[in-house]
Amino acid sequence: MSQIQKEVAGCGLLKAFLLKGALLFGAMALLAICGCTSIQGRPGDMAPAQLGANRFVEVNGVRFHYIEMQGPGEVVFLQHGFASSSFSFEEVAGILNSRGYHVYALDMMGFGWSDKPRDGAYDPVSLMEGINCVMEALSLEQVNFAGNSLGGGMGLLLAEKYPHRIKRLILIDSAVPYEFKKPLPVRLANLPLAPHISPIMRSRWFVKKNLAETMYDSEKATPERVEAYYQRLKTPNAMFAQTLVARGAHMDVYGPAVAAIAKAGMACHLIWGRQDAWIPLEFGKRLKADLPQASMDIIEQCGHIPQEERPEETAASIINFIEGQSQ
Repeated sequence: MSQIQKEVAGCGLLKAFLLKGALLFGAMALLAICGCTSIQGRPGDMAPAQLGANRFVEVNGVRFHYIEMQGPGEVVFLQHGFASSSFSFEEVAGILNSRGYHVYALDMMGFGWSDKPRDGAYDPVSLMEGINCVMEALSLEQVNFAGNSLGGGMGLLLAEKYPHRIKRLILIDSAVPYEFKKPLPVRLANLPLAPHISPIMRSRWFVKKNLAETMYDSEKATPERVEAYYQRLKTPNAMFAQTLVARGAHMDVYGPAVAAIAKAGMACHLIWGRQDAWIPLEFGKRLKADLPQASMDIIEQCGHIPQEERPEETAASIINFIEGQSQ
């Protein structure tokens, strides 16, 4: 049976789900019909980065967007998480750059202003290989790699396979090699026909709802922040790519990487929001136990994306770790 046939056969399951009261889908569909624009964004439409320069590099036929803030100090490479982009790290990047660090923040394939090919591979290992190719193109080695959520998972995989790329690894509410209840967008992505109905999740209402759920203080999901996410999620194939990324989110892929990093003794630092509802703190503490060389900072009154909710504390934690390791 072909994949299309399988998904068509799965319609019964989807109908049952809808009939059982998935009002969320109904609300999203109504929003999509009533006001969700179908105009597709283009790289030329993007607003300038808050700080630094928007740049593009093409590797293996895929055009990657990144922000670069030049500085005389060590390189810090910032990697966003699921359904996010380099925008998530702009405030932290600015703080780090003001301290002299040379900062990069990359949009992975399928995210932000980077290309989102429909025939691309969006499993964690393939995404990591894309990051490695970008780092190779930019001649980046021995960087301080800081990744949030999925971006932390990318750091784990990269450190395992290409340890020369990473000098220090900073995991911010990172993907972990343990099973936990997946966030709603990830669960929805695993429904039958999800790639075909995913555009209804592109409304500003749905973006704000999910952004607020990642934060301790939902008021920080401001209209400006919501708009930044929305503009990127309405680019061609964005929701299709997010669906495939979510479907490939198998946490066990990170287990061997954690073991290898622990054995190698790579310098690691964990940053976690105490009120993270997406990957709760208990899993961060478990990850620290599996990385005995790691240090850890817990940020109070903070959810899943400390770099947005508590940028000053997050940047301070990164700087203190790097400078403490440098002494």
